[in-house]
Amino acid sequence: MSLVIPFLETQVFFITGITGFLGKVLLAKLVTACKNLKEQSIYVLVRGKKELSASDRFDKDMFTDSYVFIQLLKERPELRKYVKVIDGDISKSKLGMTPTDYEYVSNHVTCILHMAATTTFTENLRVAF
Repeated sequence: MSLVIPFLETQVFFITGITGFLGKVLLAKLVTACKNLKEQSIYVLVRGKKELSASDRFDKDMFTDSYVFIQLLKERPELRKYVKVIDGDISKSKLGMTPTDYEYVSNHVTCILHMAATTTFTENLRVAF
């Protein structure tokens, strides 16, 4: 038996780029493989967009518009309770989080998975990096 899954099930994750393709794949794999996650053990940084708050954008991108997550919710309707959405922006200081969120994440997260990227392929190299 692999020791990876039991290890992952004890972690508190902070994930950026969750609404992108790779972020969705990562979250789907994480919640599928790890059956014993604790509630709110996955913190995801999401930037609000246009008329959608960060939480609304996450729910729309993941649980309304994503076939994979629609199917996962049928199998595991409790799935959303593992995820806590944090409003932020990776291009800003302290990831654009509120001081309260930043302090909480700093003190509780044990595993950071950075999946965010720019999709502007003509971006200035300094900004893209």
